Amino acid sequence: ITDRKKAKFELAKKNRQLNLAEQLSKIGYWEWDIVEDKIIWSDNLYRIFDLEIGTPIHFERVIEAIHPDDRQMFRENAEEIIEKKRFRKFMHRIIHKDGNVHTVELIGELTLNTKGDVIKMIGTTQDITEHRMSEIKFKGLLNSAPDTMVIVDQQGVIQFINMQAEKMFGYRPQELIDQ
Repeated sequence: ITDRKKAKFELAKKNRQLNLAEQLSKIGYWEWDIVEDKIIWSDNLYRIFDLEIGTPIHFERVIEAIHPDDRQMFRENAEEIIEKKRFRKFMHRIIHKDGNVHTVELIGELTLNTKGDVIKMIGTTQDITEHRMSEIKFKGLLNSAPDTMVIVDQQGVIQFINMQAEKMFGYRPQELIDQ
């Protein structure tokens, strides 16, 4: 009995730590049973979406929380993930009850049945609003710089060019990014 109580106490302690880590990192866990359209969210994911904890969640309820301009893209991403049987991370915006818009990023993995059909997705959603705002400000500063700037990663692959580089080289960013 003592060992059971110890194990139960340790499990409760680990759950509190996990919940705290989710809150601090602005991450929430989700699981979607596609066959039954049953979705399970961690408490912190409810907080990220500004919904009351325990609100019944299904695919269309998730769609309602997404920014209207991103809903079609979200549906297309879900369809593509199921069709191609490969999860690729993506971002979209959500709207809180007070009208504030937040940007979230989804990362996940799939569960297939014996026929190879996708039956479940599990993953995390992280509120990256502050990160995106910083990124936008940074890009704005780079674009307003009078000098030509090309930013590459450690492998020498172009990640960003500013407007002066675009003018100097005559290429649009889409033509150079990832080259």
